[in-house]
Amino acid sequence: MASLINTSSIETPSIDTSSIHTSSNEDSTITVLYNSKHGGWGLSEEVCRLYAERTGKEFTKYLEPCRHDPVLVQLFYECKETGKPFDNAKYSRIESAIILAKYKHFYVIDEYDGLESVRIDHRHYILHHVNLILQDTTLSNDDKIQRMNQLGLQFYLPKPEEYDSDEQVKYSS
Repeated sequence: MASLINTSSIETPSIDTSSIHTSSNEDSTITVLYNSKHGGWGLSEEVCRLYAERTGKEFTKYLEPCRHDPVLVQLFYECKETGKPFDNAKYSRIESAIILAKYKHFYVIDEYDGLESVRIDHRHYILHHVNLILQDTTLSNDDKIQRMNQLGLQFYLPKPEEYDSDEQVKYSS
């Protein structure tokens, strides 16, 4: 059974993806595979063979694959449907987590003694998008601040009257 990472319990800012140059639909999701058993990641020989057939890439049962690889995810669901083993049942139990596609490059698989969990690195996600905004030479400073505010960050550009003669920001008491 797929486990859903509930991103509503984590304080996540609402983001207008069109304004920060991302291409994924805000509501689309991806499946991430992880090991839910002490022992470590391991795939069945059959899955390795099928993966190699479908992709033309050599694959071994202990190779660390891209955990959201569409072919691997498809094989996971096919095996689940047919009852064929997907994982090396002695040392691993592969399960799936569903995450928002916008976090595709920002999920982390934490591991302890082979037991894994999937989490979203929100700080890395926000820093990545702030970096994109700051590097965008087509945006004015006000537009950059507006887009960073859409990420849930609070920035403002002081108005000229907020500066004193020494070009420092005035503080109100």
